[in-house]
Amino acid sequence: MTKIMKTSHLRTQLRFRPLIIAAGIVLASIASAQTFGGNGFNRVNPTNEIITSKTHLIVSFKNSASQTFRKSLVQRYGLQINESRSNAYFTRLELNGQHINAGLTADAFVRELSNNPAVNFAELDVQITPDFTPNDPRYAQQWHLNNTGQTGGVPDADIDAPEAWDKFTGVQETVVAVCDDGVDIDHEDLAPAMWQNPNEIPNNGIDDDMNGFVDDIFGWDTASNDNNPRPVGGASHGTHVAGITAGAHNNGKGISGVGPTVKIMAMRHYAGQGSWMSDLAKAIDYAWQNGANVITVSYNIDGWNQNLLQAVQRAGAADVVYLNSAGNNNQQNPPRMAMRDLTDNLIFVASTDQNDNRSGFSNWGSKIEVGAPGSNIMSTLLGNAYGNQSGTSMATPLAAGVVAVIRGKFPSMTAREALDHLIATSDEVPSLTSTIPGGKRVNLSNALGAPVGPTAFKSMTVIMGTWTGGDLTSVGDSDDNRVTINSAGVSGRGEYAVVEFVLDSPRTNLDINSMKLDIESASNLAGATQFVTAYNTVTGKWDTLSSTRLGTIDGKLTVNVSKLTLAQYVDATTQEVKVRLQAYMPVRRRGAAPVSFTYSIDEITPQIN
Repeated sequence: MTKIMKTSHLRTQLRFRPLIIAAGIVLASIASAQTFGGNGFNRVNPTNEIITSKTHLIVSFKNSASQTFRKSLVQRYGLQINESRSNAYFTRLELNGQHINAGLTADAFVRELSNNPAVNFAELDVQITPDFTPNDPRYAQQWHLNNTGQTGGVPDADIDAPEAWDKFTGVQETVVAVCDDGVDIDHEDLAPAMWQNPNEIPNNGIDDDMNGFVDDIFGWDTASNDNNPRPVGGASHGTHVAGITAGAHNNGKGISGVGPTVKIMAMRHYAGQGSWMSDLAKAIDYAWQNGANVITVSYNIDGWNQNLLQAVQRAGAADVVYLNSAGNNNQQNPPRMAMRDLTDNLIFVASTDQNDNRSGFSNWGSKIEVGAPGSNIMSTLLGNAYGNQSGTSMATPLAAGVVAVIRGKFPSMTAREALDHLIATSDEVPSLTSTIPGGKRVNLSNALGAPVGPTAFKSMTVIMGTWTGGDLTSVGDSDDNRVTINSAGVSGRGEYAVVEFVLDSPRTNLDINSMKLDIESASNLAGATQFVTAYNTVTGKWDTLSSTRLGTIDGKLTVNVSKLTLAQYVDATTQEVKVRLQAYMPVRRRGAAPVSFTYSIDEITPQIN
């Protein structure tokens, strides 16, 4: 058995024996839990095994630590710097044969180096795997762009791509970095869409743009550290992803991608089993440093670590959007979702099918903010071939293509604003509301519409009952200030309290995409029913949008207005929308007098896009 020594004694010994790292360095102090640096990150994935590195680790040094000090510290432990798998933000350190023979693993050095004042963090690298499911050759059409029911699905359960392409003017070129297992840059449907480094002269063996990468014409391979981001062997995942985002348009070949003006930066970070999250982090850093507007990643990052998080945050600081697949475990709130609270340039994408339902394999949760078609998606494969693949891996590049178009149409938008616009202009699909916040499924045509301001109230009028408190400012937020109305009786029928709101629509009746009302209200007596109605400018009648039983404490209600009648509620001349909230208490028994009640509205938030 290896003798266990105290850390202080060990440090003294290591100064004199840098290549013979005593096994006692950590065997007594390694816990069975997974430790990520000195910041207390312990994460367990309940459904997927997270595999961490045994023979290398990741270290981020403080800027104050000189290169000389860093090298001497590393040599003190007998570790080796892997220059080709490191960058300016992190260093990959490799164990040697003596460490391994002594029974030491990388987590020993993570614990030791985490306590060094010159180190920001030290952590284990995490093995990365793709998020995708097998091909399904039964589907051979791009229903996700224009669903006519050709695959047996629901017509219009798509992203309205043809409608968008008809008005595709003024959209600037944007670059999406596809971080994956490589891209077949010679494919007939991808070659015209490939980004090319404008500051690099091909094949001259010189780093012309002095970015640290020689002859990086189409991107970079961080897994092999070379300038050839093409796939190796039969790997086709990245090629399929790239075609979804930016397959060439109107070239008489194969398929069409989402955006005619989108270019693909090819980043190969995955080289099969044994690929590491640090290679993805390095790919992210290359992308934002070299002109990408959007980064799309379709890989399992449930075991995310500090190194990956900081790479995404650096992209955010450079105003670059990062999209990641939600995952294919049919799991609610997967571990990767926690990253959303730590950086605002990130969005996770769920998968939907041709019936506008969540794909059976797709993860979902409170921070997975949009869905996109991902079941049986046709796109490019190796060697000028085409085929179907399914997964959130397919949904994510589709959403990335929409974000890229948004950034090309509205170049002044920040990364966060572009994501907010993506969410705001997504279709609100009732069948998705239980798994995706607001039931949001991306819509390319809607995304081309100019962003609108908040829907404003113009007036509030009590139609029936007695107004006893509150005004328009009371219902604009959930601060417990409220409008209260005492009901008025109608003989033989019951008690009524009715209030009308006139809204100022930010869109005309010709370009309205969606209307939603969030209402928080109550009655002081049980038994009242609330009706939400809207004035139909075509029929001249009040259409009932919702009817629900009121409680005696505030209840929240969301009303999504049908797309079929949206335009009829917006006045063609004034752009006004009239909405009435009506609370009704029936006569409880024949001949009895109506029982009066108080109707209170704490909040009504209209959203018209």
